[in-house]
Amino acid sequence: MDLATTYLGIRLRTPLVPSASPLSEDITKIRQMEEAGASAVVLHSLFEEQAEVNAAAKAEFRVAPEAYLKHIAEAKRCVKIPIIGSLNCTTLGGWIRYARQIAEAGADALELNIYKIPTRTKVTGTTIEKGYIDVFYRENFFPEVKVDWRTHPDFIGHKNWNGCFRCHDGKHVSADGKMSIKASDCRSCHLILAQGSSEALEQINAKGYDFIHSDAPYAEFSCVDCHTGGPQK
Repeated sequence: MDLATTYLGIRLRTPLVPSASPLSEDITKIRQMEEAGASAVVLHSLFEEQAEVNAAAKAEFRVAPEAYLKHIAEAKRCVKIPIIGSLNCTTLGGWIRYARQIAEAGADALELNIYKIPTRTKVTGTTIEKGYIDVFYRENFFPEVKVDWRTHPDFIGHKNWNGCFRCHDGKHVSADGKMSIKASDCRSCHLILAQGSSEALEQINAKGYDFIHSDAPYAEFSCVDCHTGGPQK
């Protein structure tokens, strides 16, 4: 039986991938997971808040950045399966810096753990969401090395790549052959609770809104007709 699959753009022999856990702290156990059938391993996480403390406090933590990077390199030497790093940061600069170091250490991919509890009541939901979006953008779009959505078509999405529009293109129909699957029918998959800017975002509609493009009528075309995924000129 062929159980091969693709994950994060990596071809795997099976979908069995042990997630981040203390097991991956030991090279011997990583070897054992490979021998037991694991097709890749996600390493235990590196936390920015632990890495940035002073030297005295840092001794209390199990994982320091230098040791984590060496562990990645050693794991890559000792096993043949992909090694996936795991990162949890608190600042945009930290995400960029440590992600780049993990990639340079040899990790085949990187798991992003965004876990930040909002505690300031005056910070709007839009501000919090923007912080997350900034992280995703910087971790997936690298114009300085000519890497963008066009060079990585396996990225899930449908604004900068065909994604869902491979089927939602107005040319395909539903299983019963009665309904055309149109790119303009955002509500077939999404529930748009609010849209626009400023006060408009406070007008929540539990039944959902039809999508309204910011500067043009949105009818029978898809996002990728204009948004090619390349850096703006």
